[in-house]
Amino acid sequence: MAEPRIPTDAELVRRCLEGDGNAWDLLVERYMRLVYSIPLSYGASREDAADISQEVFVRLFENLGALKDASRLSAWLKTTTQRESWKWMKKHAREVSVDWDDDESTVGVSHDVDELTVKIERYQALREAMALLDERCRRLLGMLFYRDPRPSYKEVAREIGIPEGAIGPTRARCLEKLKRIMEGRG
Repeated sequence: MAEPRIPTDAELVRRCLEGDGNAWDLLVERYMRLVYSIPLSYGASREDAADISQEVFVRLFENLGALKDASRLSAWLKTTTQRESWKWMKKHAREVSVDWDDDESTVGVSHDVDELTVKIERYQALREAMALLDERCRRLLGMLFYRDPRPSYKEVAREIGIPEGAIGPTRARCLEKLKRIMEGRG
């Protein structure tokens, strides 16, 4: 049985414009962590970050048809969320510390936001790649890398139904498949 294909941002935007509510839900779910994390990195409270996130998604909904390149949706969301966060900071007269010892004399949060954005985008790419793996690899890698506490090989072997000695080689093959998918060769 073929694995379900994860729709691209462009496909989801197109479907949203056609009135598909499920596509909208998928877009919001895909980018909620990214959008929510940016205001937090600017010092917003959880409630304010939720309000800012809501405003960003309202703006996205209003501008879906005007997006020039839906494949760059994450960049649009990042920029829009940063702008909304700046508005929030200005409105709430929050002080943003400047590190004067830094050679570039930039606001301290900007680098953190960029790093956080890259991490979230990598995590999203990994999630999408994991979804393209066959069920056995998905389960094995999920157990070995996402469960806390990490199960023993004996537990993994019992749950997946393979010999304990086959876990290492199977893990290596699954990681290679994941790597090929992430590199676009999958």
